[in-house]
Amino acid sequence: IRYNSHYHYLYMIPVMTTVYYNLPNPGAKVWPSFGMGTSLLGKADHNKDFDKTHYSLAYGYHATGRLNVPLKGDFLLTLEMTYNLLIPPVTEEVNLSGVILTIGLNFPAKHVNQ
Repeated sequence: IRYNSHYHYLYMIPVMTTVYYNLPNPGAKVWPSFGMGTSLLGKADHNKDFDKTHYSLAYGYHATGRLNVPLKGDFLLTLEMTYNLLIPPVTEEVNLSGVILTIGLNFPAKHVNQ
């Protein structure tokens, strides 16, 4: 990424915790859910021109919407869109807030009733 006329390599490790609420939709083939949570982002910013690396943590909040589509067996196809509002430790840093689009497969854990 180019920032302040210098080239930077950004390395990030996100940790996100989310609570989801499945909207009641009995008998539907596709069901939506929404959620909210907190985010923590570990970041290493390596400035290529000065050969310097800056490490920092950013925290924030996110809201997410999800569509679950049942496949064969217990598999679910999940389409998710999340908006992150990240708060950097200093205001001069690159704003990393934005949208994350995710497509995935879920295999729900079975609950054992005894």
